[in-house]
Amino acid sequence: MRRLAADLKATGAHNATVGRAKGLTGRRQYAALQTAYEAFRQEGRLPATYEVVFGHAWSPGAPAARNSQDGSTVSLDDVKRQLRARRRVGRAP
Repeated sequence: MRRLAADLKATGAHNATVGRAKGLTGRRQYAALQTAYEAFRQEGRLPATYEVVFGHAWSPGAPAARNSQDGSTVSLDDVKRQLRARRRVGRAP
């Protein structure tokens, strides 16, 4: 189980689930997870699945009219501002 978790982490996998617990998992909870997961072992291996999310964006040559009323578009500057704000929240004062 530890090697599987390390392998997944090495691929850059992260839990992006909204509302997930942010704290560390306790020893008992981790031991229970290991015990339950062992039931899925086949031919000496534990199965694991993950979802790869890939994004791609481009900018038109000239500014295009967009409808921000319906929320279907977000400017790159807005995304950058949101990311900077999240990083600031995570820093100690």
